[in-house]
Amino acid sequence: MPVQLPVDCLIEIFEYLDDDEFTLYLCLLVNRLYCKIAVEILWRDVLDFQNGYEHSYKSHISLSIISTLIACLPKESKYLLHKNGIYITPNQKPPLFNYPSFCKTISIYGIDRMLEYTLRSRQLNNSGDLNHGKRLLLQEILKMFMNQISSLKSLDCSTAYIDDIEFIYLTEAKFCLKNLAKLCCDSDSPPKFFYHMSQLCHNIQSLTIDFADIISNGLADLISSQNNLKRITLISSYYDENDKINAIIPSSTKFSLTLTELTLHEYYIPLSFVALFKNLQKLFFSFKYSLFDDFDQLQYVHFSQLKILKFIYSHPKIVMLIKFLEINGKNLTEFYIRKGHNNNSLNLAIVKFCPNLKILSDALIRNIGTNTK
Repeated sequence: MPVQLPVDCLIEIFEYLDDDEFTLYLCLLVNRLYCKIAVEILWRDVLDFQNGYEHSYKSHISLSIISTLIACLPKESKYLLHKNGIYITPNQKPPLFNYPSFCKTISIYGIDRMLEYTLRSRQLNNSGDLNHGKRLLLQEILKMFMNQISSLKSLDCSTAYIDDIEFIYLTEAKFCLKNLAKLCCDSDSPPKFFYHMSQLCHNIQSLTIDFADIISNGLADLISSQNNLKRITLISSYYDENDKINAIIPSSTKFSLTLTELTLHEYYIPLSFVALFKNLQKLFFSFKYSLFDDFDQLQYVHFSQLKILKFIYSHPKIVMLIKFLEINGKNLTEFYIRKGHNNNSLNLAIVKFCPNLKILSDALIRNIGTNTK
């Protein structure tokens, strides 16, 4: 007779299939044990299947995910939805597993987009107000998550309506959000949201802030209340962000020696902020419209642990960048500048100052190969 591997051993094997969705789907068909282990992995982040593109929310996958979540709602939630004109056809059989309990990531925007598509395509909402029906259904699903998820790892509240984040005030959220490791939010979220999160969550490792016109008072408190912040991503949609960055600098200095990854997106963000973090290992610039006029504040700064440096769109003046590589190139293992760039001085500087590179953007590889022949 075939020998059944111990459950712990199977789980460890399946963990190696985390990025192999096709094989995990095949495991669903083997037996109930294989199915349960595979389902838990597949449902950790149901939005992984969406790939971040708007058209992806308009698919059979969205319909399947939302239909499953609706089927898992408690009776009182289904009654409330029916009372408000959202009619749900009862399933012949209850769900095979408690799918919401497997989720480790929540994206409010992602669920919102899938709900809108599902409500429109299935015509579940007869209340005449699609937005009201969507908001109500979203709140009931988020309430269920707080009740069923023992320890949420990632929460994306960016672009969320105020009413959509009320779930964090539920009693169950105290336990669900206690070990939150990743948070994405807008700078203008209500102050009470930041104050409450700063009471619930002290172990956030990755924080993404999308700056708006307003910086809520509680944001700085949320940052300073963390014990192990490792990664910060700042997204700026406005040209002049000095006041906004200054609002979070005092609380960020707590992590001047422990932050390992910094990503700056969109428009200009003062580079003096970058110089605060001397032990960065990864530094990403994704400025579409910045000329890096103040890169002179960074070109002489020594980041002793820096291993990955990327300029996704624009980049500093070559003279400044060469000086930066002279000081920080020794430990770099990965360097990227967007396609189309070719400067002989920079190419030679990379060869001279970056002896440990393992990954280099394709354009730079071609340029260096041509210029060093």
